[in-house]
Amino acid sequence: MLAVKTAISVDKTIFDEAEYIAKEMHVSRSKLYVIAMKEFIDHRKNKQLFDDINAAYSVEPSVEEQTIRKVSRQQHKRIVEREW
Repeated sequence: MLAVKTAISVDKTIFDEAEYIAKEMHVSRSKLYVIAMKEFIDHRKNKQLFDDINAAYSVEPSVEEQTIRKVSRQQHKRIVEREW
């Protein structure tokens, strides 16, 4: 992995809390920031996926799709009833 150095400005309170957490976790401050950024990035990706799924399901199915679903449910019902 290629590492890139960067300088950031952080509120003193957040910096102090991060220092404490890094010591508590026995990791460097850099490692803690990497962990935090990775979690933030993963959270954003998951939120985007969740939003995309919700958008896909918010669209009403077409008449054709509704017909296919109805036929599929009827076929499934017949199969299940035969098994019992």
